[in-house]
Amino acid sequence: NHVVAALWPVSDVASGTWIPAFYKHLGQTGNAEQSAFALRQAQLSLYRSPHYRHPFYWASLVHFRRVVF
Repeated sequence: NHVVAALWPVSDVASGTWIPAFYKHLGQTGNAEQSAFALRQAQLSLYRSPHYRHPFYWASLVHFRRVVF
């Protein structure tokens, strides 16, 4: 029901930063419903890094959730 995707190719090196941060925050919540929060925290970890501060590295990461009506 949840998908995290990149809208454009992401640097492999930058991925080595945001993926562990994403799973760290996802694991802290213990709830897959918090995947949007975990993604935001991972994006912030990239933003705070002097090497990955440019939006190219973190702005392509988006969260989609299937909504059932």
